Amino acid sequence: MHVLAAFNAWKGSLSSARANAAALKGVARAFPKAELASVPVADGGDGTLEALVEGLGGFTARVRTVDPLGRPMRALLGYVDGGKTAVIEMARASGLALLAPEERNPLHTSTYGTGLLLRYAVKNGAQKILLGIGGSATNDAGMGLAAALGWKFYDRAGEPVKPSGGGLLDLARIERPARPEFDLSKIEIRVACDVVNPLYGPRGAAHVFAAQKGAVGHMVDALDRGLRHFSRVVRRDLGVTLDRLEGGGAAGGLGAGLVAFFGAHLVRGVDLVFEAAGVEEAVKRADLVLTGEGAVDGQTAEGKAPSGVAVLAKRHGKPCVLLTGNVRGDLSRLHEMGVTSVFAVAPGPCTLSDSMKNGGAWLSDSAEHAVRLWAGRHPG
Repeated sequence: MHVLAAFNAWKGSLSSARANAAALKGVARAFPKAELASVPVADGGDGTLEALVEGLGGFTARVRTVDPLGRPMRALLGYVDGGKTAVIEMARASGLALLAPEERNPLHTSTYGTGLLLRYAVKNGAQKILLGIGGSATNDAGMGLAAALGWKFYDRAGEPVKPSGGGLLDLARIERPARPEFDLSKIEIRVACDVVNPLYGPRGAAHVFAAQKGAVGHMVDALDRGLRHFSRVVRRDLGVTLDRLEGGGAAGGLGAGLVAFFGAHLVRGVDLVFEAAGVEEAVKRADLVLTGEGAVDGQTAEGKAPSGVAVLAKRHGKPCVLLTGNVRGDLSRLHEMGVTSVFAVAPGPCTLSDSMKNGGAWLSDSAEHAVRLWAGRHPG
């Protein structure tokens, strides 16, 4: 019997690696001779760095950078593949959670801090970048990130433009680094992008996401006009067309900026992590796949890691059991995608605090019960 654990992080309770270990502990109690395996999974958002670093035996560095308002701080940067691949979560340096509610204003915030993380990674030998861009506090189309790597932005008077959402409308000229510190054309940048919104317009970065970053009233329209203007300047100065780019509006236009400045590849977060971790190969070798996350509902089917695991399990004819702390809503799409069954791990009514405190032990118990049930139906 070969059992694979492929759990997403249980937010606030278990990382992907710890959830996998807890589930396999329960499997081993039931079947000590079972062949056990685990792979880290994530969807490109919070927890991606930990999932890959812990699951692939990587390491981390705490790097000097700045927050969305330019204040000095340190942020975690991950490395896997012996340091050849860097894992960056932009929210660590440019995320909304770094600001107090009254500080949130996408006219002023910048992705410069994320650029410093990218610069550090490449300067220290990374040949490939895996960049998650969820949870941003910014709407600067990546100008801040590019500025940290030597790009220049000028207004009509030839004065430097502040690389922020408020600087977009002032932009008149983009200048590539005259003497780049390193050749980024040789660095593969893959971006976890789980939205398909374009850069501007009714479904663009400003109109859909800016309000949650602190934009009010006329600010949203100003930011949208700025992103439209940015697109025109990029087309003229860099020869890159961003208007219909799917995912260009992710992270306040950072998706579009990464494509324009560095030729980055925008991919679904699940696909990025699964490729890096070799999830499909692990699923192919398994007889039974266990997956899950802290809470499961109808939205889990919308690109979340467990649904990605289920799709692979179905593709290769493997049963897939989903274990979670909380189940609600219609799960029919998950079953269609490949989830064989879903179980909540709590032994009875409990508080959120109890669930987070005991999640690992309950997950072990539930994994044991699930694998006993499956083995009873497949005694061979």
